[in-house]
Amino acid sequence: MGMLWIGAVYIALALLGLALVARLCAKRHWVFASFAAVLFVALLPAWYQATKLDAVAALFYRQDTVYAAGFSERAFEHVKLGQVEDEARRILGDPLDHKVFGEKEYWYYSKAGPRFKNYWNRIVVVDLRTRKVVEVFKEFYTD
Repeated sequence: MGMLWIGAVYIALALLGLALVARLCAKRHWVFASFAAVLFVALLPAWYQATKLDAVAALFYRQDTVYAAGFSERAFEHVKLGQVEDEARRILGDPLDHKVFGEKEYWYYSKAGPRFKNYWNRIVVVDLRTRKVVEVFKEFYTD
């Protein structure tokens, strides 16, 4: 429900901005119309980012996400930066896949499904020297 709410507000703000600019143009208030247009062009994308672009994008793109066995969003929310590797693994279970790049190990808890290449990306990154979580990716991936 949260994603629908964010999308609805985003669309409402975009329409409100367009209506305001159109009204100001109709009254020949060119300076105010220009200012309003610039304001909405600057603020709307900022709001879009602040409300997690991913949630809004997921409304418009077909997606197919495959998760690791036993994966849950609630458990994923409990993984924090600086958390010890064993604690994170206890919370999440085994990932679908893992890869090592340099001094970091990436645990992949999701991947694209067979129908669409857009999916919810869930990755935990562990520093191999400290054995602690250094990054947590929770994003909507579009291809």
